[in-house]
Amino acid sequence: MSNTSLSKILLLGRDGQVGWELQRALAPLGTVTALGRAEADLERPAALRAMIREAMPELIVNAAAYTAVDKAESEPERAAAVNAQAVGVLAEMGHAVSDLSAPHAELLFISE
Repeated sequence: MSNTSLSKILLLGRDGQVGWELQRALAPLGTVTALGRAEADLERPAALRAMIREAMPELIVNAAAYTAVDKAESEPERAAAVNAQAVGVLAEMGHAVSDLSAPHAELLFISE
């Protein structure tokens, strides 16, 4: 990111501690659309793609994750969907946004 000012920032994982802090920290940089689990279902790639197309962000910040370590063994599909497949969709859509607007969206992934 070469500019210190962005017009549109999409933050995923608003409901977590890191996401909550990031929402406050990113606010001076631009307009932050912060989404939690209810608004951004990371287990549904098509819905995630549509949400990013609609938001047209310059920066995508992913602070969302499947963090239920004990349940990950009994729910491997959910864990993989959120922690692997959704991240791939975010990277893909960062480039796809460039087809719809100016430069591609930067992707910042944060993991606790």
